[in-house]
Amino acid sequence: MSSFAERLNQAMHKKTCKAVDVTKATGVIASVISRYRSGQHQPTISNVFAIAKYLKVSPEWLLNGSDAPEWTKPSQGTLWDKDKIIGVQEELIKKFKQENEELRQKVKELEEAKAKSKERQAKKRGQRNKK
Repeated sequence: MSSFAERLNQAMHKKTCKAVDVTKATGVIASVISRYRSGQHQPTISNVFAIAKYLKVSPEWLLNGSDAPEWTKPSQGTLWDKDKIIGVQEELIKKFKQENEELRQKVKELEEAKAKSKERQAKKRGQRNKK
């Protein structure tokens, strides 16, 4: 399964554009595009839509690789827009919750390691004081 970064790079390659082109067309800062392309950050919902529109791919495809790689314009109704936005938002929320849980686990592990380190240091000080 490919990531958002891989799909963004693929779409940019297919359109033969550079980050500066995406920046000019979407208003998304070049350094942000760079972080998206390297996988360091996930995009905001508004950036997903802006980038997808410029690259002529669907926001769903950029986010999760759905089978809709070509951008399709919504029909006259606003329900389509709302449904699409809600779907993309739900996907982003799901990803953020997963990343948040992973970060919480890492913080917990680091706190435990820090506590163990302090215990070892206290033991060493205690042993030195006994001598």
